[in-house]
Amino acid sequence: MSRTFANLVKAIIFKREDHNLSYTQHKRILLTGQLCLISFTVVILYALFDLAFGIDYTWPYQLSCAAVIGLGLYLNRMGRHTVASLLLGIGINLTVFIFSSLEQVSTGLYMFYMTTAVGAYAVFGYEGRKKAMFIAGLSIACFLLMVFFPFDILPQHAYSESYIAANLIFNFLISLIACVTIIHFMLAIHQRSEGTLMENEKKLVAQNQELIKINSELDKFVYSTSHDLRAPLSSVRGLIQLLEREKNLDEIMLYLSLMKNRVENLDKFITDISDYSRNSRTEVTEAPVHVKECIGNVIDSLRFYPGSDRVQMHVNVPDDLSIVSDPMRLQLVIGNLVSNAFKYYDSGKAEHYLNISARVKDASLDLMFADNGIGIVPERLSRVFDMFFQAHERSVGSGLGLYIVKETMEKLGGSVRAQSTEGMGSTFIVSLPLRPEQHASGDAESPKMP
Repeated sequence: MSRTFANLVKAIIFKREDHNLSYTQHKRILLTGQLCLISFTVVILYALFDLAFGIDYTWPYQLSCAAVIGLGLYLNRMGRHTVASLLLGIGINLTVFIFSSLEQVSTGLYMFYMTTAVGAYAVFGYEGRKKAMFIAGLSIACFLLMVFFPFDILPQHAYSESYIAANLIFNFLISLIACVTIIHFMLAIHQRSEGTLMENEKKLVAQNQELIKINSELDKFVYSTSHDLRAPLSSVRGLIQLLEREKNLDEIMLYLSLMKNRVENLDKFITDISDYSRNSRTEVTEAPVHVKECIGNVIDSLRFYPGSDRVQMHVNVPDDLSIVSDPMRLQLVIGNLVSNAFKYYDSGKAEHYLNISARVKDASLDLMFADNGIGIVPERLSRVFDMFFQAHERSVGSGLGLYIVKETMEKLGGSVRAQSTEGMGSTFIVSLPLRPEQHASGDAESPKMP
């Protein structure tokens, strides 16, 4: 019922919903309309009230006042908020001033001067404070004239005690309702402003922290990038100089092989930078992803990767497991973790494997990549996701791979963590958010270690 009444009031006040209005402008127009409706209702009730007590000569003035207030309501509805507010403030002040000559002070009619002055500051706001001061000044002037310069605009009438008491209660209640409406409006504006300020402060703190992180990473990025780009280029340039003087075919083939290796390292580094940039700057897209098919596509794309022929792949993921995620970013994460297993296999072991398994729990999917490679020493494990950090002497890449995995997972709203024992192997656990309807029917059991 209350919601229906509120919608009816808004339909009377607003001609149509204007989405160009700010929250404060919208609330001020709503308040002006509400005060117009309250004032219009009060004037009509006054007319009926006087008729009930046998006073019939005041109704032309009351109807004229109602017409002025109705005009203000119409102007406010048509978007003329300032004119409507001025008309309402002046109209109420003059109406109270006129009827003050008819009624005794004990009826409490003067309370409407205070309500009008306070309401003026609410509807005009700080930027319209001069208009509000004008309305408030008019209220004060009318009150002082009423007190110190008695006047007779309307003929005097002998009021009964019951009329005076009823009038006092009526004036008090209406003034109170109007003041509560105004204060409620001002509290709503304050609450909204306070909430917006706190939200902006939180955003500012988060942005400052992000900026500090970006600046730190940028310094490291510039230094490492210049080094990792120049090193292979300098090596290739040195090999070219040797080739220019070399006549032995075997030596020439050796130099060409070394050059090829340097160029491949450089190409991988540039690819890592491209992946990092793409992950940082492109929007996350959402699409259904069949997890097992995605893993299979990544493994197939790495079939010629160095070391891929030595590592046995075991994929234990349900055929029907599907999630909603960013396919490109998910493939990037899987590709980096699978290629790491190829890079860091343990040549001292007879068999090398990578087990990929899945576990769905609550609202997340865990993908586990467990290998029996060379592992990571404990003191370096906590830094494996840092930019340009290389955990092994065997590392030949840029040191960006696992950093990109971490940053990509943050973009996807997930996380990645590492477990490792030196000489035994490493396990990387990728946790991705799931939508409830995307949950698989059950957990996948991890395959046994061969």
